[in-house]
Amino acid sequence: MSIDLDKCYPETEVYYTTWLGGTSGAFVSMCLYNLTTADLEIKLSEFGHAHVNQQEIKKKNHITLKFGPIYKTTIPKISTRPLILFGHENDIDFEYLFNKYPKCKLIIIHVEDKMIPRLIGNMLFKNWTNPNDSHWASIRSTHKFMSGYENPVDVPSDLIKEFIELYRKNYKKDPFFFDKTFLPDTYKGSIFYIDFYDIIHNMSKVLNQLSEITNRPVTPFLEQQALNYQNKQIELVNSKMPWLDDK
Repeated sequence: MSIDLDKCYPETEVYYTTWLGGTSGAFVSMCLYNLTTADLEIKLSEFGHAHVNQQEIKKKNHITLKFGPIYKTTIPKISTRPLILFGHENDIDFEYLFNKYPKCKLIIIHVEDKMIPRLIGNMLFKNWTNPNDSHWASIRSTHKFMSGYENPVDVPSDLIKEFIELYRKNYKKDPFFFDKTFLPDTYKGSIFYIDFYDIIHNMSKVLNQLSEITNRPVTPFLEQQALNYQNKQIELVNSKMPWLDDK
């Protein structure tokens, strides 16, 4: 039986989160799952990475047939169940997305300039901490003061600070995530911004926003998951980036 990836799902609730790596979008997508589908513990890595459950969500809810933007390559297994989509797309075909999923609500994680050091630090510890990762090998070869450390977790915090300051100087800001002004008027009622700053510093605001987007109440279970996430972010900063102050 062939599957039409372009088929329209007019009655399916869709919550699609897109974000820059290091800006807590995985956590937001897990909150959306908890709000719309079922209580699910948001499992976290050592440094507070919330990607752990995403494969489980895909397995239960997605049919994905080819590589590409998730909204183009994925359809729901059960069209009457809310569909949680997530990715890092910054060039979304809005017309295609909202024609395929008319009830889609797109959540974009917005980043302020002052959050860039945390973003870089998150990428370092949440994504590049594998000593065998090619990105870590590249960092060691291009930043000689890091070359003596086999594992990024062993790098002293003062050198982490030096690395982040250097990395920031050449950081290219993606306007899709740093600018809120260019979205098409046609779909503005279906597109929402969640601020990375608020995820870190104003969690109650974020949970209230997600509650309004989904039209579901925040449960005590989700509040506890959010607190666990916050504590992990505090732990990361205290242990690896104590100099960071982006409040």
